[in-house]
Amino acid sequence: VQNSAPVTVVEIDYYPDLVYNKCKCDGKQRDTDQIFSSYDECCKYPWLNKNECMKHSHECTAQTGGVPVQNSAPVTVVEIDYYPDLVYNKCKCDGKQRDTDQIFSSYDECCKYPWLNKNECMKHSHECTAQTGGVPVQNSAPV
Repeated sequence: VQNSAPVTVVEIDYYPDLVYNKCKCDGKQRDTDQIFSSYDECCKYPWLNKNECMKHSHECTAQTGGVPVQNSAPVTVVEIDYYPDLVYNKCKCDGKQRDTDQIFSSYDECCKYPWLNKNECMKHSHECTAQTGGVPVQNSAPV
């Protein structure tokens, strides 16, 4: 286990939804749909109203952990190692774990560590944020 979190880059395909005047990134595009590498480029599709389309950009989320997709691709999804902090009865995700610390892939699993009070530990889950852009880390296993 390394002391820094590995980063996985997720490429997102955007395609126009002419019915709702927006772009989608859910992976359900048809073979006949034109594909774009950014939400902004997709909204420039000739049969979409760009201003109206851009209002929906927040709806496009990566399918991996619900990390919001910015108006450009690719999206950085950070994989975090969680380790127990017995002094403060919580788990940390700052990459400063020692070689002797037990590592977990989710905050929830870390809080189940036998010497932690799970209920108290879970109260601190919001403190764990990715070091890249302050993206909140979900309480589920990363991609």
